Amino acid sequence: QGFATGNPDNDAWAIRHFATRSAGTLEFAVAQSFSKNFGLYGERCGALHIVTRDQASAANVEAVLKKISRAEITSTPGFGAKVIATIMKDEKLREQWYRDLQTMSGRLRDMRGRLLEGLIRRETPGNWGHLVTDIGMFSMTGLSQEQVVALRERFHVYLLPTGRLSMTGLTHDNVEYVAESIDKVVR
Repeated sequence: QGFATGNPDNDAWAIRHFATRSAGTLEFAVAQSFSKNFGLYGERCGALHIVTRDQASAANVEAVLKKISRAEITSTPGFGAKVIATIMKDEKLREQWYRDLQTMSGRLRDMRGRLLEGLIRRETPGNWGHLVTDIGMFSMTGLSQEQVVALRERFHVYLLPTGRLSMTGLTHDNVEYVAESIDKVVR
């Protein structure tokens, strides 16, 4: 949340939309991680938000979640939550966090655009327009497992076997190399 537009409130629009427009008829859950947007990679801080039709349903869900939690988690980590609480309670720190999100969101859009430009310039076969319409830290490239292996073994460009590319791994220094490498493995 925050990496799509640079504003976490704007990025939460869909959640608010479904919660308010369903008039109590839609029940849903949203899992939210703060690992990346707060830079707390090793702390695994997040939340599970559940919207129910009524208080009775909410009480039932809470009872089930408590049972699961007791069986699976004896003591939840607290450090990440304390860091986030400190940031959110302090106006200056919160404003700095918002600025950092805007910077990172802009950087992700820039890398997406540069990668697309590199692929278009090379006339790389395939449809790559989704690279700039996708949002967030990752994009599915549509590359096959064989192409992903070729990227890794021939060019040392690392994607998940599914073809998922982390946009955060792209830099001004390597984005052209990545575009060239993708071009070579799809031909």
